[in-house]
Amino acid sequence: MKLTIIIPVYNLKDYIERCVSSLGNISDAEIEILIIDDGSTDGSDIICDNLSQTNKCIRVIHQKNMGLSEARNTGIANASGEYLCFVDGDDYLANGAVKQILNAIKTNSDIYLIDHANVYEGKKMYTIEKKFNPNLSVMSGYDVLAMNGAISAWSSICKRSFLYDNNLYFTPNIVHEDFEFSIRLYSLAKTVEHISVPIYNYVCDRTGSIMNSKNIKSAIGYATSAVLTRNFIRKRNFNKRQIRIISDVVSVGFTFSTERMDLLIKESDKKRIIDFYRNNLKDIVYFLWHSNISHKMLAILLLINIKFGVNTYKRIRNLKNV
Repeated sequence: MKLTIIIPVYNLKDYIERCVSSLGNISDAEIEILIIDDGSTDGSDIICDNLSQTNKCIRVIHQKNMGLSEARNTGIANASGEYLCFVDGDDYLANGAVKQILNAIKTNSDIYLIDHANVYEGKKMYTIEKKFNPNLSVMSGYDVLAMNGAISAWSSICKRSFLYDNNLYFTPNIVHEDFEFSIRLYSLAKTVEHISVPIYNYVCDRTGSIMNSKNIKSAIGYATSAVLTRNFIRKRNFNKRQIRIISDVVSVGFTFSTERMDLLIKESDKKRIIDFYRNNLKDIVYFLWHSNISHKMLAILLLINIKFGVNTYKRIRNLKNV
């Protein structure tokens, strides 16, 4: 099996058929479509089963609702393909995408990085091209991470043995799980190639999507990357440059967390996030301090007083944007 396409589904009855049909008329014995129904209650499970009956390449696994991380992990654990790619059930691929992927993965790199188009109201508004050294056909994962920051799971086509050998799975029970996952993924990848074609269509405006959520879990999800990544790097002997690259990415994630906190209305929710920062301040400050001057300043402000530090940094940031 050359390629496994993993599609996590939870209550996506209005989208899943579009997603699967965008893969094309797949009948190749070297390709499998693995749909993980994560305890859907809206009839998505029936649609998935019907799709599997029309195409022998489609396999459906039903599980109780455990979240996107566990759905993807189930896909990784049950995949047969030499390479894995993730497609969220509310997104879809461009015409000919699967063929382009199959043509690219013949060179045996750890990861293939793809471009994508952002879709609003059913229309492709603009393309996001990943940064890649134009003079190189292959880059290290660290260099890719330094140029792009955290990378969405669906932007990365991964060699299955690379994931297994490095025990690379998504952390359960957190939101924005691929933010932290991509740090581990790319910091361990020795070879990354770029498929410089927007073959993925990312739907940005679906009501209820994780990226459009404005809740406490979103803010804490980004901040949790500091705690998880600190545990990750403790087990490895990274050099100063590698620590700097990782710290830059984690620090940006922390600023995302503070921005998500600004969107909350309830003061009790904001207090819970401040308490999370306080309880994990050592890990947060570690990455801020190993990042750029702006993040170092934020670290100092947080050490003085967390709430004061967050608010002061926000005001400084707003002044810079004026």
